[in-house]
Amino acid sequence: EPFLGSLEKDKSKGSGDGQFDVVSCVAIDKENRIYIGDFNNDRIHVYDENKNLLKYIKVTKPVNICINPKNNEIFVFSFNIPNGNENIVVPAMLYQIKSFDNPDIIKSYAIPDVAIPVCTNGFGCSGAIDFFGEEPIVWFSAIFGESYRPMDIKKSNTSIYKMKDSKLVEILDFGSEAENTVGKIRPAHHGRQRL
Repeated sequence: EPFLGSLEKDKSKGSGDGQFDVVSCVAIDKENRIYIGDFNNDRIHVYDENKNLLKYIKVTKPVNICINPKNNEIFVFSFNIPNGNENIVVPAMLYQIKSFDNPDIIKSYAIPDVAIPVCTNGFGCSGAIDFFGEEPIVWFSAIFGESYRPMDIKKSNTSIYKMKDSKLVEILDFGSEAENTVGKIRPAHHGRQRL
């Protein structure tokens, strides 16, 4: 039984109250509020545990929601995912929202130098934030999305950033680490390894 929406095709699709158009993520805060990313409607639905709609938070193309347990700040990753209209370019961004009570975007961070494949078989990227250190650390990864004409494989790896002013400053790039360690990291052309 679904907590919200319907299992029948397109029955709960739309832009009205309680309707979704490409649900992309779910997060829960310390007060048991449920945050649901509504990608094509550019918003996050927030419900209480009894399915009561509390509010909408407007944000461009939410894909992943991370809530800081220390201060209730909300971080939202935005980038392209399979959504029925993959031709629209969605810049890779990270939005910092003050809180549930004050849902203003206080900072926006461009996610630098990533290759985001536009595919229809799953998310091309993933973002997460580690809140357990002295300062939040942003993890971002992109898959290697094309085997026929490979993209820059160094961009199709995991990178770690810290937030400074309104920029993400790279701490570690696993693509460069792999290239420095292994040498050749590009996969075989057409996915066919020739020995």
